Amino acid sequence: MDQFQALIEPGRQFAKDSIRLVKRCTKPDRKDAVIKRGLMVKLVVLVSGKRKSGKDYCSEKLRVALAPLRASVHGVSHSLKAIYAKDHGLNYSELISDGPYKEIHRSRMIAWGEAIRDAQPDFFCRAAIPLNCEDDVVIISDCRRPTDMQYFQQHFQTLSLRVTTSIDTRQRRGFKFVEGIDDMPSECALDDYPHDIVIRNDDFYDVEEQLRRVVETIRDVIGS
Repeated sequence: MDQFQALIEPGRQFAKDSIRLVKRCTKPDRKDAVIKRGLMVKLVVLVSGKRKSGKDYCSEKLRVALAPLRASVHGVSHSLKAIYAKDHGLNYSELISDGPYKEIHRSRMIAWGEAIRDAQPDFFCRAAIPLNCEDDVVIISDCRRPTDMQYFQQHFQTLSLRVTTSIDTRQRRGFKFVEGIDDMPSECALDDYPHDIVIRNDDFYDVEEQLRRVVETIRDVIGS
């Protein structure tokens, strides 16, 4: 049985390499580093939204608008994709892009990631923010599950932000419903989650103005 099958088949034990990854991520020294990092970062903005809603676009716009505060954008899926790419001999840069390469591998990558999360729900969250991060604000651009929210809320001061977009706008951006992807927890688990702020990222809404108000809220929260 190959490593992928060992990871995703019900009742199968994790592949040895993945078990080692989980153990390494839960070592005491890494937990201590998480605590220290939480003292440095003043706020983590937790962004969620459907495919083609513009999560990455809004996250980057928000990062720029926060200047002169030190801000950075990171993703829970970035650590997932880095490990998946290494284990499967794939191009990491292409996996984190918006191109067709990611879509080709998406369904298998989702199944692989879900298997790891079943054993360690916060595994990829722990690797999302660099251990040496000293930014004032960190934006997590791709929260997908309540467990993602819970992890960051337990370790940081947070503000949750939902990016919503009409289905028509998403389709104009190239969205097509795919069974086994768009009906999975990775796309649906936060649909009813009570976010602190909701942004409408459609052509007839002023995203810049909405983000300006988000910046004001962030400055109020961190006292800057």
